[in-house]
Amino acid sequence: MSVVLEQKATIIMRIKMLLKITAVAVIAAIGGTYMWFWGSSVGLNNYFNKVSVQVALRSPELVTNIGIIDNSLLDFHIHKLHSYTAQS
Repeated sequence: MSVVLEQKATIIMRIKMLLKITAVAVIAAIGGTYMWFWGSSVGLNNYFNKVSVQVALRSPELVTNIGIIDNSLLDFHIHKLHSYTAQS
C-alpha cells in the first residue's frame, strides 16, 4: 500500500513540475511576443502594424467603415459608435 502511495505522490509531483514549467514557458512567450511586436517594434513592417492596430482601437468608426469585422464574433464595438442622424 505504501508503494502505491509513493507512486501517486511522485506522479503528482511530476505533474505539478510540468505545470510550473509550462506556465513559465507561456509567460515567457507572451512577454517575448509583447516585446517583439508591441514594446519595441522590430522592423518597419511591425511598426506599421502596431500603429494601425492603435488607430483601429481608438476609432471604432474606422473599423466599421473598412468592414473588417462586421457581423462576426469580434463585432464588440458597435455600441461605441457615434450617432450620425439628422437630429444630432
